[in-house]
Amino acid sequence: MGFFGFSRTPFIIGSHCTYDMKAIRSIGGFQPTRAEDHLDTVILASKGYEGVFLPEVIAVGDGPETFGTYCAQQFAWAYSMIQVLFSFTPRLIRQYSLRQAIQFLFVQTWYTSWSLATLLLFFAPLLSLAADTPISRVGFVDFFLHSWPAAITGTLIWLWSRRWQHPHDLRLSWRGVALHVARWVTVVNAFVQVVLRVKKPYMITVKGLSGERIPRFRMTEVAPYVFLILCSFSMCWLYMAAAGHSANQGMLFFALQGALLFWLLIVVILAQDIRSLKHSGVTWRRCLQVRFAPLAASCALMLVFVVTAVAASPSIWQAVTSS
Repeated sequence: MGFFGFSRTPFIIGSHCTYDMKAIRSIGGFQPTRAEDHLDTVILASKGYEGVFLPEVIAVGDGPETFGTYCAQQFAWAYSMIQVLFSFTPRLIRQYSLRQAIQFLFVQTWYTSWSLATLLLFFAPLLSLAADTPISRVGFVDFFLHSWPAAITGTLIWLWSRRWQHPHDLRLSWRGVALHVARWVTVVNAFVQVVLRVKKPYMITVKGLSGERIPRFRMTEVAPYVFLILCSFSMCWLYMAAAGHSANQGMLFFALQGALLFWLLIVVILAQDIRSLKHSGVTWRRCLQVRFAPLAASCALMLVFVVTAVAASPSIWQAVTSS
């Protein structure tokens, strides 16, 4: 809708569109990439073709059924979009109008800029603790006084504009928030693989559930988040052992905040997984048996978090009260 209203560009998403076959033939057919729909858009726009957005629900597609499938889908989308940005847009951007260029650059850099900014946001406190070098001289009170107005304004703009971005009656869900927290790690992985020119096969999102009554829980799906949690714990203990107290001790709060956020994400993933097992008729006892390893791992992480938080609390409290 936004592309059509701003520049009448045929922004093609998935199969919910109708093509002018003469236009498709003029660009050599459907483009041979994972993001063939977006690359079709990029090539067609460079040839001067326009499109029409029809605000009617003609078909309803199936989304990912599991967390692993969701991550695979997000990886494929991010990998393909970043690949288009690096490989095609630079040589085609001169053929666009100013409005088209602005829109394409915004869409194609969104995955990269958002994920790398979140990566920096997570690791900045950890690097600060490791080097015992403050990344800011602003106290806690000043930090929250300056950050909350921007956060509230951004939220209000999102609430005001979402009526044009979501289907009717679709509300903000905690699932959407959890998936948003999880996604940036997958996108960073895609970005790194594109930069390193790692070749990927054509990636298709698996639809529906597997035929297994008790599907396996793949620890590799939560391994990146466990790694990030352990990084936070390691930097906290490294700082407390080496420096103890300094002008940088307030960063312990943000390091633990990041760890807690990802621990909650793992708990949500496990809870939803066990919930789906229950709906398929698996008993509670059997659920606990087949998911003992991830449950034990999450409990162990929580125990380490509590111990780390208790050890760091005097330093954090001193940083808060002295700011």
